[in-house]
Parts: sequence; structure tokens; C-alpha cells
Amino acid sequence: MINFYVNSVTFLVEFLVTLTILLNGYKVRKNLFKTVLWGLLCFSAFFCLYYFLSITVVNLIATFVFIFIFSFAGFKTTLKESIINSISISAIELMSEFVCMAMFSSVGDMELLNTDLNHFVVWTVASKIIYLLLGLILIHFFKRLKNRKEKQQSSSPVYLFLYPICASFAIFVYWIVLANNEINQMTKVYISASVASLLVAVVATCAFYAYTEERNIEIKALHNELNKIQIEKEYYDLLEYQSEHIRRLAHDEKNHLLAIKGMSDSEKINEYIDQIYDDLKKYSTSGFTDKKQLDVLLNRYKIQCDAENISFETSIGAADFSRINDTDLVSLMSNVLDNAVESARNSTEKHIYLSINKNMGSDAMVCVNSCDTAPNTVKGKLITTKKDKKNHGYGIKIIENIVDKYDGICTWHFDEEEKQFTITIAI
Repeated sequence: MINFYVNSVTFLVEFLVTLTILLNGYKVRKNLFKTVLWGLLCFSAFFCLYYFLSITVVNLIATFVFIFIFSFAGFKTTLKESIINSISISAIELMSEFVCMAMFSSVGDMELLNTDLNHFVVWTVASKIIYLLLGLILIHFFKRLKNRKEKQQSSSPVYLFLYPICASFAIFVYWIVLANNEINQMTKVYISASVASLLVAVVATCAFYAYTEERNIEIKALHNELNKIQIEKEYYDLLEYQSEHIRRLAHDEKNHLLAIKGMSDSEKINEYIDQIYDDLKKYSTSGFTDKKQLDVLLNRYKIQCDAENISFETSIGAADFSRINDTDLVSLMSNVLDNAVESARNSTEKHIYLSINKNMGSDAMVCVNSCDTAPNTVKGKLITTKKDKKNHGYGIKIIENIVDKYDGICTWHFDEEEKQFTITIAI
């Protein structure tokens, strides 16, 4: 019975180390709780196979199979990545035990592993920390290769590798101390407990780093998005300033041309003046709304759509979105229209229809764009369709955050027959 409990704890530790290694390299597929639950199920099946059969070849194959299932089902990995992970992690797990065996056999009697629980605890902890260290190095190597392909930078802090190395050395010293027969039993228990707590600290540190790294990536991406929004706002302010001067200049020039036309009796001169007059009308910015900054923004997307042969129609009513500050309004509209242009560009019909109006006391915006394929969703929430999901998808989150900030409502609908995507925002 004691043997059963010892092996159960050993397999649990092995699962936690494997989980930590994969967390440092990949995002969980759904959420951490489900990934942990799935992993426990896999390793419980593995433990039963090991405990009741205890056949070396079967155990090796089972290790590969269960790590593959855990990697593929619990994390956002491709089939190829999961196969490579299962082969590599299974190999380094076996390697860690051989390395630990070679180190400890040089200074102590390995037969004590079968007779003394304290020796077994120290050796097991040492092998799992070495397993974790080799796994982190392996995952770091995989991340560097992947980031090099995607032309991104990534680096792991030195302490992430230094901590397991120092812990392994400390445990090796503990093993030497345990080999001294003059130590009493209580001291051996204290050594085992301290070694076990060292394992907990190492695994917790590496797991916490994986969590904070993921949060830091998201914060950095959101910070970049906010900087982009601020730059866009300054850009639209500058465009509005320039447009105002161009409108004034065009207005003055039209008056001058009309005056010249009135003083001329030449038909050719008058025709030439009419042509120039019509050309000057093109420099008058379309007034979509009563909000100048919103006018500039809509004009920008009108020009972009014209350049890409996308039909861009608007229906502007009494809504002015006065509750929203300029930065949030630019961010909201830019992200909605960016998504609409991206979808329409890749569609067959290529059209966008934007309606801004009052609806039951709220400022409402409805954007309808052509869309050949249904949007990607997770639990009813939109997610980006771009391949690099690590650095995209924040536009959708920003839309949701702005709507929540002003206690608004955001809904969407995809019409399979009409091949149209509609997003409705009321604030």
C-alpha cells in the first residue's frame, strides 16, 4: 500500500512538471482548469497502466501516447508540434533519470532507493528537477525557432534556468549527506522535507513565470494598440486642420473664379473656369456627421474603399456619440471599420454599409459588410481569423472594452444566405 501511495505522488509530480514545461511554450486550448483536468485524466490512466502491468516497453509507449494526447488536447498545438513534443519530452524524461542515476551512484549506494524512503524522495526530486530543466531548455529552443520564422523576438530570463541548476546541485549535496550513516532518522526526514519543498518552489516559480509572460504579452499588445489609437487621433486632428485650410482656400478660389468669370465675355475662358471650379469641388470634404473628427475618419475609409473597389455607403442620422470622448470614438470606429474592410476585401460582393442614428435614446451604429465565410467564435465570442493570433485579435477586445466602459450593448449576426456580417453597437 505504501508503494502505491509513493508511486501515486511520483506520477503527480511528473504530471505537474510536464504541465509546467508545456505552459512555458504554449497557450492552453480552452482554459487552465480544463487542461489540468484533462492532464490528470491522462496521467491517471498512465499510472494505472504502469502500476498493474509494469512492462518497460509498454510504459515507454504509454509515456509517448499520453504526453501526445495531453499536448494536443490541452494546449494550442498542431499535430506535428504534439508529436515532436511527445517524442522530445519522453526522451528528456528518460534522460533525466539516467543523468540522476549516474550522478548519485558516484557518491552513494543506489540500492538504498529500494529500502530507504528518504533516499528515494531525494533521488526522485532531483530527477524531476533535472527533467524540468531539460524541458525548459527544449521549449526555449522550440520558441526561438518558431519566433525566428515569425520574425519575433523572445528570450527567457537567466533565473528560469539558473534556479533548477542550483536546486539540483543542492539536492546532490543532500544526497552526499544522506550517504553518511551517522545521521539519525529525524535528520533524514528533515532533509527529505526540505528537498520536497525545494521542488515545489522550483515548479511554482517556473509555472508563475509562464503565467506572467502570457499576461505581459497581452499587456504589451494592448499598449501598442493604445499607442496606435493615440497616433490615429493625432493624425485625424492634423487631417482636420489641413482639411479646414484646404476648404477655406478652395472657397476663396471659387469666389475669385466666379468674379473673373463675371468680368469675362470669352466663352472659352468661361468654360475653362467652369472646369477648374468643378475640380475645386473635389477638395471639399464630405460632411457625414456633425462631429468633425468622425467626418475625417469616415472620409479616410471612403477613400480606402474606393481604392480597393469596395462599395462604402453611409446613412447618418441624429446620433453624435457625445457621451464618448474623442479617443474612444476614434478607437471604436477604427476597429469596427478595419474589421469590415478586412472582411469585405476578401469577399465576393465587396460592400460596406454604415448606419449611425438615434435608437430609443441611445446612439446606435450598425455596420454591415460582405463576408463569404462565418466568423471564428469561441463560446459566442468573436476571435481573429488571422494566423498570428498572438499579435492580433486585440481590436475585438478593444471594441468590447469601450462598449462596456460606457455601459453599451454590442451584438453581431452572420447571415449565411446573404453572406453578410452585421455588428450593432448602442451606447
